[in-house]
Amino acid sequence: VMAIWGWCFLFLSSLMWGVSMHELVLRSQALGFETRLVQCDLSFSYERFISKSKRSLAVLEEFDWLNSGFDFSRLNVENDTLELLKALYFKLEKLESLLLKENLLELEQKDRITALGHGLICLKKSSLIAPQTYYGRCVLEGKILAFFGVARDKDFLEITRMHALDIKRYDSFIVHSERKGLKL
Repeated sequence: VMAIWGWCFLFLSSLMWGVSMHELVLRSQALGFETRLVQCDLSFSYERFISKSKRSLAVLEEFDWLNSGFDFSRLNVENDTLELLKALYFKLEKLESLLLKENLLELEQKDRITALGHGLICLKKSSLIAPQTYYGRCVLEGKILAFFGVARDKDFLEITRMHALDIKRYDSFIVHSERKGLKL
C-alpha cells in the first residue's frame, strides 16, 4: 500500500511542478541510491573543493564556524518552559543565519536544488563533474546548511560530510515533506 501511495505522490508532484520526479528517482536508483526523493526549490551555492589549497582552509573554517547549534532532543525535560526556550532559540538561529549571510565566502557557482533525498541532492543545471568533491550551502527553513559532497553525475551530489544537527534538520525536512505529500 505504501508503494502505491509513493507512486501516487510522485505522479501528483510531477503534475504540480512540471518536472519528472519519476525520472529523477529512476536515475538516482541507477546510481545506487535507495532513498526516496522529495521535490523542492532551494537556492544552492557551491564550488569545487580542492584539498590542501589556500581556499580549502577558508572553506573548512567556514564549515566549522557554521556548526553552532544546540540539540534540544538530548534534553529529557518536557514542559512549557522548554518549548518556549526552543522556540526562542530557533528564532535566534534564523536571525543568526540572516546576519551570517553577509560574512560567508562567495562561492563560485549558484544553482537550484530540485529534489532532496537522504544524503542526496539533485540540481537543476546539470553542472557537476563526477567524481569531483564540492562544498555547498543552502538555506533550509531559515537555517544555513553547509556540507561537502561528491558528484555522482552531472546533477546528483551525494552528501559526504554535514554537521550532526544539520543532518537531523535535513532528514526531518524530507520526512515532513513526504508526510505533506501523502496528505494531498
